[in-house]
Amino acid sequence: MLRASIFLLECRRFFLQKTWFGDYLNDYDLLLSCEESYAMKNAHPKLKEMAKYVTEATNNEDGVMQVLRKI
Repeated sequence: MLRASIFLLECRRFFLQKTWFGDYLNDYDLLLSCEESYAMKNAHPKLKEMAKYVTEATNNEDGVMQVLRKI
């Protein structure tokens, strides 16, 4: 059981190192540099255009957690 938990934590850590969430233009370069980029539903329009995904919820609606729960 412990080995499985450690494995799942490592998988999640690996995913999070390559995944970023952003909502405003200061996040632009960060989202460009990662493999899986998410713009928040309430993000700046330019960020939504360039991100690979757009969340279904805003930051105030726990949009990041909704995505992480699906992983």
